[in-house]
Amino acid sequence: MAAILELRCVDNGMLFDAEEAIEAWIRYCKADILVKGSDWEGKPITGAHLVKQVVYIPHTGESTTEILERLRA
Repeated sequence: MAAILELRCVDNGMLFDAEEAIEAWIRYCKADILVKGSDWEGKPITGAHLVKQVVYIPHTGESTTEILERLRA
């Protein structure tokens, strides 16, 4: 999570243990976009009704560290 939050395009982020906390966090942040892994496509997304857009990020098989190193290069 720390690596994701370092990206300039990311304003905020949170890991959740309970679904109830997700909607409260989205309301608190006034989020416009909810990002999920592509494995969530076609499944119900908690909080999707509170944002303008849900974006699915494809799994690359690479580690976050490798991706960040490439972005910084």
